[in-house]
Amino acid sequence: MTNSDDNSSTTRALHIPELLDTIGSYLDPPELLPCVQVSQHWNQLFIPLLWRTINDQLYAWPRILKELDMSTTTNTTTTQPDDDRRAEIEDWVRSVFVKYGHHIQHLFANGFITIVSAQAAGTCTNLRTLAVIGFSKQTFQEAQALMVRLLGDFDSTEVEVQEVLSKALVSPVFKEVVLPPREQEDLRKEKWWKKWIFTQRFWLLVLQNPQLHGLRLDRDFMNMCVDVKQGYILETLASLANLTKLDIFFYGQSLTLEMVLEQVPQVCHFSSRFRNLLVPIHFKTFPQIRTLHCSDCLELPQLLSLLKSLPNLDQLWIAGFNPLTSATGEMSNSLSTVTAAFTATVSRLRGLHLIGESLQTAEEMDGPLADMVLPRLPCLTALSARALYPRMAASLGTHCPELQSFRQVDYGYSIHIDDGDQPLFNGVATLLRRCPNLKTLDVIWHKITAADVLAEPWVCRGLETLRCQIVGMDKLGAIEQDVYDSSTVATAAATAVEADRDDKEKDEPIKNLDIAKTTETRRKQQLRYKLHGQVYDRLAEMTLLRALDLGHEFRYPFDELFVAAGEATVYEVSGRMYTTLSPPISGTLELTLASGLSRLSALKNLEVFGFEGVDHLIETEEVAWMAENWPKLRILRGLQEPAEYRRLDGDVKTRMLREYMEKLRPFVKHEAVDEFNEMSYRNNKRLQFTF
Repeated sequence: MTNSDDNSSTTRALHIPELLDTIGSYLDPPELLPCVQVSQHWNQLFIPLLWRTINDQLYAWPRILKELDMSTTTNTTTTQPDDDRRAEIEDWVRSVFVKYGHHIQHLFANGFITIVSAQAAGTCTNLRTLAVIGFSKQTFQEAQALMVRLLGDFDSTEVEVQEVLSKALVSPVFKEVVLPPREQEDLRKEKWWKKWIFTQRFWLLVLQNPQLHGLRLDRDFMNMCVDVKQGYILETLASLANLTKLDIFFYGQSLTLEMVLEQVPQVCHFSSRFRNLLVPIHFKTFPQIRTLHCSDCLELPQLLSLLKSLPNLDQLWIAGFNPLTSATGEMSNSLSTVTAAFTATVSRLRGLHLIGESLQTAEEMDGPLADMVLPRLPCLTALSARALYPRMAASLGTHCPELQSFRQVDYGYSIHIDDGDQPLFNGVATLLRRCPNLKTLDVIWHKITAADVLAEPWVCRGLETLRCQIVGMDKLGAIEQDVYDSSTVATAAATAVEADRDDKEKDEPIKNLDIAKTTETRRKQQLRYKLHGQVYDRLAEMTLLRALDLGHEFRYPFDELFVAAGEATVYEVSGRMYTTLSPPISGTLELTLASGLSRLSALKNLEVFGFEGVDHLIETEEVAWMAENWPKLRILRGLQEPAEYRRLDGDVKTRMLREYMEKLRPFVKHEAVDEFNEMSYRNNKRLQFTF
């Protein structure tokens, strides 16, 4: 084949719609934008991909929408942005939806104007996903001003309630669906009727897209709306025949989970992330539900009944459960009934996530969870809980052979109340020894002693994430360390001198050394390094490890009383102020080459390495070794920059080591351990399904 034939084939390939569509599906908007400018043919093919998804929290959208703020504050001076500029931005946003609205399939809205413009354009009728989140960031003054410009204004100060509703009625479908205002809010106030208009505009946008597959409405957004009758909301949701993913907050309305699921039988993934849905003890079977996020704290009978009534449930998020109820009547009598009915039932649940507070402590939940819940979950692959207790760990090892992930969630201040405490039990070791399919063990607030690390082999050779504190390797005392350092220097000097001595001089004792003390100190250090080496060897067996975190800075939220009393040092992590009341974690690995760090060279897949809070002895030699032997390393925790991790007294050595690593591996990020144990679903990303 000639070069001209090759060029011709390449040219033809660049015009194949199916090929370009496949390539375009992997590109983000900043990458698609140049593609639409290549040629008219490419423009026609890539424009639908460019506008397939709009998220007004990404790319240039936040900057554009920020200019719509009604006021900007500089120190104590408040200035009004230019009205012409604001109108220009509003026109641009509306024109985007008018021109490209028919291409949009996924709309993630944070701004008021985004929703109003999408509905008013009339072209945004092909949505598959509609998610409205974070509306608290938008000022209601912005919404009011925008309503006046988009929808017109009228004097509502002296009119009657029905006249207000009539004048503000956008569509007759909303007649008689509004509920009385919250907290006796005056229906005639301008603020209320503008909220009423906005509420109608939003639900009209939903009605314009009957093919919706996913709908998410958070609490902040629902607070921006006026309350409409729950029957209307449920009827509207029921009309969306393709709706399979629903995340909604029902404000101040008495609904049970059963009522909602009955009205939307097409929904497979349901989330009500706030404590406002009632879960009955007994309810109907809903085989279609695959994922449920219910932020209520359930009684044990409710939890067991829930598992029985949702036979195909795959993932379950709840705040927790109360195993020891003091209730009488139906609740107390139902426990034995539900337990007996559930005994013969095996749930297919693969993920159980206890993500919040309960009336009982995590320790009190240990027995009931281990004895009554986990034995009925043989397919469980992921468990999240506030702590890992011994009976829970043993039950997981016995009844959940497919377990792949355990993550600890906790609202506590730090690792332990007393950093010097040794663990009274070792659930961490139990999972490592008894769960062969374990891939993630995320328990940075738990400790495991070196003795427990070495007591039995780890069966989880596919482990990818290990986050826990390895302790039990006490350092030499200050005097012992001086003796050891002196003996090391003296031995090296003696070796150099002996090379030039005559044979008769080699037997002369080395002066100024306390032989007995030196021998004992060196023996003790050798035992320490032997223990270090054995622990390193155990870790090195986990050759698939991608994340290894060995510590967490012991911290408390900022407390002025401690600071004023001179009992604390103030520092900042991720924009939050803390006071530390404890030294580094004691008895940890020292992470030096002398102690055997080089044995971890087998971890070629390691991407994240953390030693924050560890009482380490890392120097430039260790940093250079990490840079050379862990080629995939991208995140290092323990040498963070001052902007992210700032102590008032500073840390010259840490800065020096960080700068050295930046010189060797400039693309390695330095960041602090997330205080919430990297449990992203506890914040904005904690949804159980992805839109």
